[in-house]
Amino acid sequence: MSKFIDLSHVFENGMPGFRLKNEEGVPVEFSAQIKPFLTHAQSAHNYEGKASFEITDVAFQSSIGTYMDAPKHRHEGMGDIASLELETLINPGIVIDGRHCTPEAPLTAADMPSKAELKGKAVLINFGWEKHWGDEAYYTFPHVDRSGLEH
Repeated sequence: MSKFIDLSHVFENGMPGFRLKNEEGVPVEFSAQIKPFLTHAQSAHNYEGKASFEITDVAFQSSIGTYMDAPKHRHEGMGDIASLELETLINPGIVIDGRHCTPEAPLTAADMPSKAELKGKAVLINFGWEKHWGDEAYYTFPHVDRSGLEH
C-alpha cells in the first residue's frame, strides 16, 4: 500500500521566510503578510447593515512555506509550476535521515543510500530543522555538500 507524506505547513502572518542580502550587503528578511483588506465593519454599510463580508490581503514570496521549485526557479527560460504535469510530481520516494547534520557538517554521499536505491525516486531529506521554526537558528541550516549532490 502506498503511503503519502503530507508536507503542508500552516501559513500565517509573519511566518519565517528567508533572508537575502540587498545591494549594500545588509540582510533583508522576507515573510508572509496577511491582513484584512476590507473588514465586515467596512463593508456592512454597502448592504444597509443586512450583510457584510471580509476580504483578506495576502502577500508573500514564492519561496515561503511548503512549496516546490519549478524549473524556472533555477533556470531562466524554463517552465513555471503550471507547466508541470501532475503525474510527474507523484513518485515513489525515499526519506534520508539527515538529522545528524548541522550547518557546519553537511549531508555527504557517505550518508546516502546507494545510487540504485535512489534511482527513479523522489528524495526527501529530513534534517529535523523544524525544531528551530521561529528561532534565529532556523536561518542557518544544514545542506547537502557537492559529493552528496553528485551522488
